[in-house]
Amino acid sequence: RSYLSVLRHRPEDVRALHLLGLCAQQTRHYETAVTFLKRAVALTPDDAQLHNNLAAAMRESGALEEGLEHCRRAHALSETLIWPLINMGVIHRDRGEIDKALSAFDRALALTPDHADALWERALAKLLKGDLKGGFADYESRLRRHGQQTGIPEPLWRGESLAGRSILLHAEQGLGDTIQYARFAPLLASMGAEVYLRVPEPLVHLLKCMDGVTGVVSKASLDTPPVDFHGLLMSLPYAMGIVDFSEIPSPTNYLRSSASSGVLPASGFTVGVAWAGNPSHRNDRNRSMALADLFPLLATSGYRFVSLQVGKPREQITQLAAEGLILDAGRSFRDFADTADLIAKLDLVVTVDSAPAHLAAAMGKPVWLLLPHAPDWRWMLGRTDSPWYPSMRLYRQPVPGDWKSPVAACATDLVREFRRTD
Repeated sequence: RSYLSVLRHRPEDVRALHLLGLCAQQTRHYETAVTFLKRAVALTPDDAQLHNNLAAAMRESGALEEGLEHCRRAHALSETLIWPLINMGVIHRDRGEIDKALSAFDRALALTPDHADALWERALAKLLKGDLKGGFADYESRLRRHGQQTGIPEPLWRGESLAGRSILLHAEQGLGDTIQYARFAPLLASMGAEVYLRVPEPLVHLLKCMDGVTGVVSKASLDTPPVDFHGLLMSLPYAMGIVDFSEIPSPTNYLRSSASSGVLPASGFTVGVAWAGNPSHRNDRNRSMALADLFPLLATSGYRFVSLQVGKPREQITQLAAEGLILDAGRSFRDFADTADLIAKLDLVVTVDSAPAHLAAAMGKPVWLLLPHAPDWRWMLGRTDSPWYPSMRLYRQPVPGDWKSPVAACATDLVREFRRTD
């Protein structure tokens, strides 16, 4: 409020414009941030930090080409600043220009060789390219970003023999990440370990049914079993020395349901759908869609559609008067065990990049994944399959923001490949 007051009296106060732009960016009002920062840059065109911050806001708003120009301008004004090079690499990565992205990150690391943010962003670029060895090594830098602490006790498992030993694996990121990396638990059990998981509460009941897992505790619980080692789920590939996709366990169904949901009708080809992920995810504005974007698929006659959607986006079913097009099964979900029970009865799942995508694929269900133009690292670039999930098919936006094309492709493939219910 104080800076707003400053602008009322001095509308060309660069500091106020700059800080209000940063505040807008922090609250994810990216277009507002760009507007504030453009005004600041116009008043102080030789300020490298202003150009850099404007570039970062432009990247978040989707103005990649303009953002790249401001990265270049910032770097030209101050070649010792590391962040213009990092942001340059991020924008190249978003554009699918991985070699240019890696070059920018390497130049940044030449300035500060152990910079955690530069290593983290380079990790994502390497993994997008399929470089598991370099990517997983750089991925460990996440533990030093913003002073982040693991919050788990020593000793951390770093590849030692697990024969006759016990290990507690800690989830650290999203629900989908936890489902994806839970695949390593049976592998550690096969190495002779007694494996325990510490995961978000919505996953506890689901993962208790997993082969090779001795016990599962909630992250909210302070009561954890005494073990020989602790491990972070997302660090397991690095600790195990995985350098090739052939070394990643990709069983067709490492998760299963524990019961049978009675929500669905007894017969008919049934498609589960989800159109939005966790809204707190930083890239949610790009990876999630609106229910209306799925209407071309829902218009395909002869199939039953069931919503796996939870949270506020589920309200779009009633807001759009779409109850007759899609069954709102998500309203009855208590946790992901319930979601799994329903998925077990589905014939196909069509979803954006979200936890239900990971869950359905981990159960071996056919999953058609709708991806933004700049996807998360695990889906890589240019592929229609996933080495993580044999039953998954990828449908990608050809240009940023275009959900029409991948949804239309799904509708076409649905009719061509699966028998209609008459």
